[in-house]
Amino acid sequence: MSVLLDIIGSVVIGGMLLMMLFTFSTQLTETAQRAIYTSTMIDYMDQAGSKVNALIALAGIGIPADDVVKTALSDRMEFRTMWSYDLDVLTPDEHIIELKVEPGISDLGEVIAIRQDGVLLTNPAYVDSLTYVESGLVKYYGYILFVESMRFKYFDKNDAITNNKPDIRSAGIELGFKRDSVGLVSRPLRTSLYIRCFFMNSYMRMGA
Repeated sequence: MSVLLDIIGSVVIGGMLLMMLFTFSTQLTETAQRAIYTSTMIDYMDQAGSKVNALIALAGIGIPADDVVKTALSDRMEFRTMWSYDLDVLTPDEHIIELKVEPGISDLGEVIAIRQDGVLLTNPAYVDSLTYVESGLVKYYGYILFVESMRFKYFDKNDAITNNKPDIRSAGIELGFKRDSVGLVSRPLRTSLYIRCFFMNSYMRMGA
């Protein structure tokens, strides 16, 4: 009888150890996945900050300082510039650049879409790496994936918040990102980034 009890006890203890090992392995895998996804999100945040700041730096090239901003909403901005973002050259014509968040494709979240004169710009570096190219959905991805939100605040030359378009000299932009982890859809990763972008050409044209 004692031998049977010993065997049952061994089985119970062995089962508990296996359960502990399984739980530990699951937690370790989850932690590793979240670490990888967090690293990816940080990379996207860095790209977002760099690209948005570079874009807004083009605002007001060849344009009077009080006529740079066409639209100044909390979720959308349009500005004037003589620089063609699409061709990356100075042109004799005025262009309208629009920046806002739009729905993306499938599980890649929303995207920051950039339009010049109403035409959605593309980013070949992203397009080439997407499997959606073959599906015909292609190209119109904007520049940054996994975006959840983008909010603008506008400031005048004295750093006071303003919505008066002729007075706007910079924009504070809060970017929110969201990405579902593999097997953890109910626990998505969320990160945020705040950047301040100045309309340097407005300052250089005595707009300060």
